[in-house]
Amino acid sequence: MRVTLVASLLALALSGCGEKQPRTTTPGTAELGVASSRPAVEPTTASDSDSPFLQEMKALGPQLASCEQLEEDAECEAWGEWKSLYWRGIEHLPVAQAARIESELCALLDSPNRMLRLAGAVGLGAAGRPMLSAEVATRVVRALEREDDEGVVAALLLTTNWINFKERRDLSARYVAMLKAARTDPERLDVLLQRAGDLVGAGEVLLDVFEEAPQWQRRELLWSAARMDPAEGCPIFERALKEPNPKFHAATINTMSSGTPCPALWDQAIAWITKTKMPTASAATNAVGNLDFTPVGVMERYCRQPLSPDQRARLLKQTKRFSTPPGPAVVRTAALHAVLQCDPRSRPFVEGYTSDADPEVAKFARGLLDATQDH
Repeated sequence: MRVTLVASLLALALSGCGEKQPRTTTPGTAELGVASSRPAVEPTTASDSDSPFLQEMKALGPQLASCEQLEEDAECEAWGEWKSLYWRGIEHLPVAQAARIESELCALLDSPNRMLRLAGAVGLGAAGRPMLSAEVATRVVRALEREDDEGVVAALLLTTNWINFKERRDLSARYVAMLKAARTDPERLDVLLQRAGDLVGAGEVLLDVFEEAPQWQRRELLWSAARMDPAEGCPIFERALKEPNPKFHAATINTMSSGTPCPALWDQAIAWITKTKMPTASAATNAVGNLDFTPVGVMERYCRQPLSPDQRARLLKQTKRFSTPPGPAVVRTAALHAVLQCDPRSRPFVEGYTSDADPEVAKFARGLLDATQDH
């Protein structure tokens, strides 16, 4: 007999989203189409007291649980309908109704049926609600700890975006433990690293991973470091700056300017900017379509930091260098903006460009002065 959504919920509803024993299925047996080892339970109908949304969820149960094709297969109509439910509407429901839906979605994470686990993870993630419930957040992390299906892991990972790991340090510690355990499983490690920058206590693990990581993964680790507290993120940047590859060195300084402040490394960043040349217009806008990843964008972000007077003076000198012709207007105008970001008292310098030979630069300088006249 087919496993149904309601059958899974009946087996777990009493305990809600609290801690539960791991599934009894062995790795590989929870794939799509494998029947449940639980006793068959006849499907039940939705209660009149259920919200319309919950009734719609339950109505999809029997079809969803018996789906035997991957989500890309159009024949599994129930899966398409499940994903198209207005999950974000949950936040507009009364608190009690929303909590009940979350509880029942949470219960699906324990199902032996892969599709039901996937459905629970997708529903929780798509709802877009911060996980204020300690039980729900704990249940999601518990499911991620034991899940071995790649598709379900990916869905659970998206769901963890609604968990504040800075506040839930207990869950952060469990996630860090997952990172350590995944060191021998490169594919799982790569997936789990996506949330590493939001954890507390992951700095040491990321440093270890950095030593053995390929170049592309090291770049991802830099973005994780940028989201971490300075005590954990800055040692990763310090290690990265020792790499001899010029492009990676530049990527490190750029990423460092976008995230957690590392004052001890700012001198190295300014020294790099001092040695860089004026980029061409195509180089300045290539790939990213803006100046964020050029020395000009980096300068402006560092100018927002609490630099020492000497550091600010050196950086200001570089912003003025990039403002001076010759050079493409797209670079020079951005540099003029960085000049005022670095030192608002430099308006006279910008005024000197209001009649620049390049009409685009002159127009920008006039507009910049008008826009910042009250600053």
